Amino acid sequence: MTPFSWFCLSLRIMGAWLIVQSLQYFIAGFDFVHGFDLNTQYKIEVYLNQGITHLAAGFVLILFAPTLAALVYPRRSTHEQTMEDKA
Repeated sequence: MTPFSWFCLSLRIMGAWLIVQSLQYFIAGFDFVHGFDLNTQYKIEVYLNQGITHLAAGFVLILFAPTLAALVYPRRSTHEQTMEDKA
């Protein structure tokens, strides 16, 4: 695998982890709404905001991993590749 492929894979793994974290925020919000967690100082909006933000960021990392990786590992032009091949 190339460094580009590894970076795409790592972005997708981080995206999956963000989706798991978003579920934790939604579960914490559910607990708060149903009175299972009374020792918190936050409002339900905080849990929803964090959950939705993590969920959206996770999907962006998973769906657009090649595009984001191309920003870090730009493709070389064919001219540069042929010059290196001749050397």
